[in-house]
Amino acid sequence: MDDMISSRIAVSLLTVFVALGTAACGGGGGGSGSDGGTGSGGTSASGSGGSTTGGPEGLPTFSEPVQVTFVPSGQTARDPVLVAVGEDYGVAWSRYGGELDEFTAQIHLTRIDASGTVIWDTAIDDVLGNGRAAVAHDGVGFGVAFKADTGTGTDVAVARIADDGSRSGPTVLLSALTDVGATPDGVGLASSPGAFGLSWVGASQTDKEARFVRLDAELGVVGTPILLSDPAVHGSSSRTLPLWLGDAWGVVWTSTAGGTTHAYYVRLSADGGSIEAGPEILNPNGDGGEPAVAYDGEHLAAVWSDYGPEGIPNPAILFALFDRDGKPVVAPTRISTSASDHGPTIGYDGDIFTFVWYDDDPSHALLWLEYAAADREGSPSAEHLLREVIEGAPGPSLAARDGQWALAFTQWVEGTDAQVFVSFAPPP
Repeated sequence: MDDMISSRIAVSLLTVFVALGTAACGGGGGGSGSDGGTGSGGTSASGSGGSTTGGPEGLPTFSEPVQVTFVPSGQTARDPVLVAVGEDYGVAWSRYGGELDEFTAQIHLTRIDASGTVIWDTAIDDVLGNGRAAVAHDGVGFGVAFKADTGTGTDVAVARIADDGSRSGPTVLLSALTDVGATPDGVGLASSPGAFGLSWVGASQTDKEARFVRLDAELGVVGTPILLSDPAVHGSSSRTLPLWLGDAWGVVWTSTAGGTTHAYYVRLSADGGSIEAGPEILNPNGDGGEPAVAYDGEHLAAVWSDYGPEGIPNPAILFALFDRDGKPVVAPTRISTSASDHGPTIGYDGDIFTFVWYDDDPSHALLWLEYAAADREGSPSAEHLLREVIEGAPGPSLAARDGQWALAFTQWVEGTDAQVFVSFAPPP
C-alpha cells in the first residue's frame, strides 16, 4: 500500500465558459463480453473517501464514480476514451493481464447509459492492441481505431461496432488497403456524417510523417493518405488528433524536432485530399506535452502541459483559442495553479469547454478531482475540490451530450488491479 500511496496522482478539472453566439456544437478532440464482463452499473468506487460536492455558482454537481468495467483479479482496465452517443456514452478501454503479455492489450468498447449502467460490452478479440484506442460515432455505429500488435510488427487497426454491440465485420488492418508507413503509431479517429477521418504517424525512408485518410462507412479507404508533416515528426511525441469542422477536417500532431515539443495544425478539404491552411504552431513555447483540442463551431480550443511563458519551475496547463486556420485568437494563458500538471483532455458541450488533467506531484496522498470556472480569456477562478478517491491513474477522458458531462478515469480497486469509473455532472 505504501508503494501505491507514493505513486498516487491528482486530477484537476477546470471548466471554461465560452460565449456561444451562433456557434454550432462541434466535435470534441482529444479523444472503448469476454473477460471485461457486462456487470451492471451503479457500483461506487471501492474505498472512495470524501464526498461529492457542488461547484461554484453556475457549475454542476458531479456524481459518485460508477464502475463500468469488471475485469477479474490480476488484470487491469485502463486508458478510457469516451464518446457521447444520443442519451448514452461509448467507452473504449484497454484490458491488460491474464493471457496477454505486459505490452499488449485487448481493446473493448462498452456502451453505458447516462447513469453509468452497462448496456453492453464488446471485445475486439481478433486483433490485439497496444496503448490507448480512439473512438468515434458516425451516426450509424461506432468506429474504434488503435495501434495493432500483429506479432511481427505494428499496424493501424479499425473496427466497426454497431449500436447494439454486434461486430460489423472483422477488424481492418490498414496496411492491407494502403501505405501506412513503418512502425505506425499515434492513431486518432474522428467522424463526419457517414464517414470517418483517420490519422496516424508512420515512418518513411527518411523520417516519421503524420498522415490522414478518409474511411467510408464500411471502413474502405477513400482516396490516398495525405502526408501532413512539415517539419516531420520526431521522437516519441506522436499523438495525432483529427477533428471534423462541419465542412472540413482539422488535424493536430506533435514533433520533438530540435529538442522542443511543438504541436502543429492543418485544415484539410472536406474530402481530406488537400491542405487548405497551415501548418500552424499551436504551442509557441514548445516546452511541454501534447495538446488536446476541441472545436465549438467557430474556434479551436487547445490545452497542453507547458513550462510556460511565465518561466514557472514546474509544468502548468495552458489554454488558448485559435480560428479554423490555426491563427491565434486568445494567447496562451496559464489555467492551473498546481505543480507537475500533465496530460490534459478537453470536451465541449455546446456551451462550455471543460478541461481535465492530472497532477503527479508525489506529495499528494489522494487522487484529487478539482474544477474551476474561467472566462474566455482563460483567467480561472479558484479551483474547487470535487472529491477524493483512494487511487487513480493518468489518462482521464471527457465527453458531453445535451445537459450532461461524463468523466472517465482509471482507479485502483482492492481485489483487482484497476477498473474504469465514470462520474457524471449533473448526477443522473
